[in-house]
Amino acid sequence: MGILTDKNRAFQIKAASAALFALVVVLGVAKFLQIRSAMRMAELMGPKPEAVTTVKVAQASWRQEFSSVGSFIAVQGVTVSAEESGTVSRIGFESGSKVQAGQLLLELDHSVEHSRGLSLRVET
Repeated sequence: MGILTDKNRAFQIKAASAALFALVVVLGVAKFLQIRSAMRMAELMGPKPEAVTTVKVAQASWRQEFSSVGSFIAVQGVTVSAEESGTVSRIGFESGSKVQAGQLLLELDHSVEHSRGLSLRVET
């Protein structure tokens, strides 16, 4: 093993590069085949089965009525607001009851306005 010449060194580098390239290609092809095989196996297995619960069927009679606890939400509703501010002195309906058109719903306390009107009459 004598002194390496530039030609020998260049040849060794080319040979090592070619061997490394061949190794990368072989490993790449092997991995490709491995992944393709795993994908085919997954296709053959199909989807996972679903969990199912079974119960024996038996005929039974149902009650016509039953009690329950719950709440309801009105399909139609109304928001009541006053054109004037004041204290509500009387409510003309029960919560949840039906009301008729024109029925008095709320009555405001007019004592302050009434006394203010009397004081204006006295002053004039």
